[in-house]
Amino acid sequence: MGTLGIGIGACAIIFSVIHSVMLEPLDVWEQDRLVFFWENNLESGISQFSQSVPNFVDYRKQTQSFEALIVLNTVSANLSDGTGQPVQARTVHISAGFSEVFGWPLITGREFTPDEDQPGGPAVVVISEALWRDRYGADPLILDRSINIDREPHQVIGVISEAANFFFETDIWQPLTADPQEVSRDDHWLTVIGRLAPGVSVEQAQAEADLLAAGLRETYPDTMEGWGAFLEPVYDQLVPTELTNGLTFCSRQSVCCCSSRAPMSPISCCPKRSPAITSFRFAEPWAHLDGISYANYCVRPPCSQPVAHC
Repeated sequence: MGTLGIGIGACAIIFSVIHSVMLEPLDVWEQDRLVFFWENNLESGISQFSQSVPNFVDYRKQTQSFEALIVLNTVSANLSDGTGQPVQARTVHISAGFSEVFGWPLITGREFTPDEDQPGGPAVVVISEALWRDRYGADPLILDRSINIDREPHQVIGVISEAANFFFETDIWQPLTADPQEVSRDDHWLTVIGRLAPGVSVEQAQAEADLLAAGLRETYPDTMEGWGAFLEPVYDQLVPTELTNGLTFCSRQSVCCCSSRAPMSPISCCPKRSPAITSFRFAEPWAHLDGISYANYCVRPPCSQPVAHC
């Protein structure tokens, strides 16, 4: 009975993870319409890569398949404000309109406008709910405050909810304000995410992106030779196929183990392997059990002991 109880407990844990990873919607608005817009250079063996500022500007101007394209880049900045010791703040430089594109609500205030997301625009920031509560005591007058970021004063114009930590923990959101005239086209450092226009499929958008990339290669042969475009649904990036396949395999194995009368560990249908560092990119936070990745058991080649044998 003890072994059966352990097995049932393991089943519950695994199915809980499967539900949260594979069945629950991501914490964004209309996730099926969100895609990463990568560049690639297959001739150089690069299957996906970040975009340059000039390319992003050109894609955004020319595309008909996207309702919006958002660009972001993460940095670390020094935050000082007279309320305590200066701290390192996790900062994202991002395009205007990001809260609407991702469906992240603001607790108070607003996000920055396209006019503020321009070179030379006003120094404004949106801060996280956690920073607002932990450092400023949920001050209702936060929108009247100015804070220093890397010793430069910035006006707080909004507080965004914890949903905005979807990609990574962030304290401060700033306008990107990149000038395409001052940045090289072959300087790739931006992550681009797009919201597809209503009724447009990923395949249709990919076909258009291929045409736009071909046009950029023709117009800028010196910096665009070999470069193309690659679209990837956000879900596929955040919850890789290897993870979903592994969890599905684990669920089948746990069912077999729970139903077996033979004394065995909850995951013993799948022989344990030595713990290994396994990267699931953004999927890592929910891909672990007791500090050891499910990949150690399930994402690798199938068990030598098939389910039918159990």
